[in-house]
Amino acid sequence: MESEPLFGERRTQTKAFEWIVGLGVTFFTIFSVAVGVYFGIKTAPRYLVLVVSLIFVFLSTALLIKWYRDTDDMINPKFKWLVALLLLCTILVGIAVNVSVWAKLPPPQPVCNGLYLTSSQTCIPYYNKTACAEPLGCYQIDVGAKQITCISCYPSCGSSESSSSDAPVNGTHNGEILELDVVF
Repeated sequence: MESEPLFGERRTQTKAFEWIVGLGVTFFTIFSVAVGVYFGIKTAPRYLVLVVSLIFVFLSTALLIKWYRDTDDMINPKFKWLVALLLLCTILVGIAVNVSVWAKLPPPQPVCNGLYLTSSQTCIPYYNKTACAEPLGCYQIDVGAKQITCISCYPSCGSSESSSSDAPVNGTHNGEILELDVVF
């Protein structure tokens, strides 16, 4: 049976675990920085912001580990939890760099000044946009004619539309509810 370490010494298994975790996080960070810088220069500079963040988190983690391992000026052993938290943050920022670089972006949306139906890949343009800017404005969608118009949802009191039985009321026309299969 192995004797217990004395006065702040660490067991061999603990040292091996610390070295394995430290080297793993270091290699992952170096890989993430290299990928982020390469794609940041090549395609999108926004990746460089994540790379700088990763470098700062990694350097602060390395500094805290240096202070924690310093035997001349021992800090409180509770700092090992802060080291673990910073290691987790370093890994998470590295994952964020890799996800942002390697994730496929959705295809660009087609230019459509209206409602785009993805099932048929058609655009129904808007007409008379100013009517829909009013508080009582509604969109009337006619898929057959492929147009969108703005109408008044509720006729004003005393108008001839309010007494007409053919006027649309709350989205119905002659008692029928109109349905559209539209994907947003």
